[in-house]
Amino acid sequence: MFENIPLAELAIGRSTVRQRILALLMVEHERRLHLREIQRRVGTSPGTASRELARLVAAGLIEREAEGIQVYFRAATNPAAAMMRQLLLLQTDAPVLPRPSSIVRIRKS
Repeated sequence: MFENIPLAELAIGRSTVRQRILALLMVEHERRLHLREIQRRVGTSPGTASRELARLVAAGLIEREAEGIQVYFRAATNPAAAMMRQLLLLQTDAPVLPRPSSIVRIRKS
C-alpha cells in the first residue's frame, strides 16, 4: 500500500503487518482497540502484533492507553499521524487489510 511513498517508508518501514495495523487504526481512528482484537483483524500472532504496535507507538503514529491490566491502542492525534491518515485515504490501488465484514475498503471519490 505504502511501497512507493518514501516518507511512509521512513515512518513505518516495509512490514506488511505494521502497515495493516496502522491502516486498521487509522480507518477506525475514533475507536480504541485491544491487542487481541488488532491481531485477530490483521491476521497475525499476538507477539508480532505487540512488537509492531510498540514500533508504531515509538514512531508517534498510535497511542497506547492502559486501563487496569488491559491495554488499548488508537490512532494518535498529532500532525504526523494525521498526515499518515491522509496518505492512507489517498491510496486505493491495493487493499491493506483482510476484508472482514466489519471493515469497509476506503475509495477515492
